[in-house]
Amino acid sequence: MRRFLWCGMRDKKKGGLGIGSLMSKNRALLFKWIWRLSSPSSALWKSLIINLYKPDFENGVPTFIEG
Repeated sequence: MRRFLWCGMRDKKKGGLGIGSLMSKNRALLFKWIWRLSSPSSALWKSLIINLYKPDFENGVPTFIEG
């Protein structure tokens, strides 16, 4: 099942889901969240993430310290 979902783009007519590459979509969404976290704002979700995970910003990119 995992190979079926992560194998890449497969058309519906050929038995696929027709949703494209999940790996590319996942990477794009992760970069979107990194960009949103790096941009200046005072949104509640951002303060919650910062207080919970205490990211360290290196060159404008958040890195998370475990502990």
